[in-house]
Amino acid sequence: MTCSWAKANGHEVIDWAIDTDVSRSVDPFNAPELGPWFSKPEKVHAWDIVATWKLDRLATGSIYLNKVMSWCFENEKDLVSVTEDFDLSTWFGRMVANVIAGVAEGEVEAIMERTRDSQRALRRLGPLARRSRALRKFPGQVKRGVFRRRSRS
Repeated sequence: MTCSWAKANGHEVIDWAIDTDVSRSVDPFNAPELGPWFSKPEKVHAWDIVATWKLDRLATGSIYLNKVMSWCFENEKDLVSVTEDFDLSTWFGRMVANVIAGVAEGEVEAIMERTRDSQRALRRLGPLARRSRALRKFPGQVKRGVFRRRSRS
């Protein structure tokens, strides 16, 4: 989708920053692939636009997104989300982006909370529960929010 956007708008893709297995809670400036495009002078001067499928793929959370937007503004770079239709050069576009970033930040916090709760539950159940065989043997121990109706005898 990003390639189609670039082609449709007459832009040339010069490289990709693909950070595999990097938490979405990592500062984009510290991401192994993306970070150097913001910090190494030879890379900074090589590009004009950073385009992403969705803003939350670039920066999760309003602090990181504002940091990237501010850096782009100071360095005369453009930031584009190819699937979200708002203009980051306007105050309204930046406000919408911050709302989206806030929602993404909430998603990350919810995922972290569920992971911590799951780890606590497994510790309480002991080492046997940590083995996948034990989870298959006692499927009622894993609750997914799907419930059975009470029988109507």
